[in-house]
Amino acid sequence: MVQFIEGDLFQTDFKKASVLTLYLLPLVNMRLRPAILEMKPGTRVVSHAFHMDDWTPDASEQFGFRTVYHWVVPAKVAGRWVGTVAGAKVELDLEQKFQELTGTATIDGKSARVAAGKVAGEAIEIEVGRDGAASLKLSAVLKGAGLEGNGVRLAKP
Repeated sequence: MVQFIEGDLFQTDFKKASVLTLYLLPLVNMRLRPAILEMKPGTRVVSHAFHMDDWTPDASEQFGFRTVYHWVVPAKVAGRWVGTVAGAKVELDLEQKFQELTGTATIDGKSARVAAGKVAGEAIEIEVGRDGAASLKLSAVLKGAGLEGNGVRLAKP
């Protein structure tokens, strides 16, 4: 289940991996980051001692003077999504920075902002603020070209 490959790190295709472990300096991690972000959503990335600059880890843990960082490759969900959530007509315009989502939502014609949004692999969770009223919480999973969940059906137009 484990494969070791000897070769040029920047020429090797490791997209099929489900776990990627790193013990590389931050500069090398940053050169690899574009390829890592092209890996399958949900791929786990663990780095001993070295971070990936502005990509905040999903978790980190201290072991004595050592830090271990953990990321989950997020699905690409930025852009416009339209559909229904719990029977309401919803339009989402999402901006994405790694696993963090921001943007705006239109719910039955009323605009609101995405107060909190997160991508974990192919799963997303969004909280939408609505004019001081109770917020709308949306949980969905990327399935094909759509986002689906309990009462959620969204697609790109």
